[in-house]
Amino acid sequence: MPGHYEIMDKAFQLPFFAPQDRLPAAIESSGDILQEYTGRRVVRSGDYHLVKYGANVSLTEGENMLFVREACSVPVPEVFALYSTRDTQACRISYIIMEYIPGHRLDD
Repeated sequence: MPGHYEIMDKAFQLPFFAPQDRLPAAIESSGDILQEYTGRRVVRSGDYHLVKYGANVSLTEGENMLFVREACSVPVPEVFALYSTRDTQACRISYIIMEYIPGHRLDD
């Protein structure tokens, strides 16, 4: 269900898609799976994007990232899109498309 919320003086609505001019490159359709858990995958897509998706992904995580990036000085990846779809069994699959930041993973 689409939501609506405000961050500081900006209003955002779900689904959220960043303006095209903020994307560092076109988002590729496939990539290396970096993490896979039941109901959730994290996939690197090209050089610039990370996609977190699955039945156990909450768009609230992406909303929180938008808020922290706007309201705080804590470095977080830029969010490019937040949306949900339905799979063939009518299960909700949520997607967070964000900036890929090179570095060491915490679980390494």
